[in-house]
Amino acid sequence: MELLEPTETTTRCPYKGMASYWSARVGERAFKDIVWSYRDPLPACFPITSLLCFFNERVDGLYVDDELLSAPKTPWSE
Repeated sequence: MELLEPTETTTRCPYKGMASYWSARVGERAFKDIVWSYRDPLPACFPITSLLCFFNERVDGLYVDDELLSAPKTPWSE
């Protein structure tokens, strides 16, 4: 969490509620709005409260079990 900085960005999902965003600062490099979370989701989505989600479309590399995965191409890719 020490690498994350809250931003003013918010979005609303009709199923989950209002999302809050953070930017990550790693050294001199900043990744704007790369993380989001639902601090107070709608009741049906209570289990996701305060979990952090990362835009894997916006990172240089994503590893799962030491295997490099390719970044997906979505509307949220930069």
